Amino acid sequence: MKLVINGETVAATHFAWDSCHKIYLINTDADRSLMDSYGWSTSDYFPIEKLPQAWEDSCSLRFISWADLTLPNLVNQFDENATVEVKVEA
Repeated sequence: MKLVINGETVAATHFAWDSCHKIYLINTDADRSLMDSYGWSTSDYFPIEKLPQAWEDSCSLRFISWADLTLPNLVNQFDENATVEVKVEA
């Protein structure tokens, strides 16, 4: 499987989601540890294949960022045209 956001393949295995609008991509154990240090818990983490549904279920303030916040957001708040999909590779 591969995560594709706005037509670009993105490396991530999991994501943290607050069930409202904050979505942070996790790709390493360091990312997970960082999110833990911010107070996120096991119940906030999901496998990447659930991201498209979480995106659809999120409120209008939704965004997608990296867990470590070192790079710009992958999707900014109020981006009405963003596409988030997980593709199964043949």
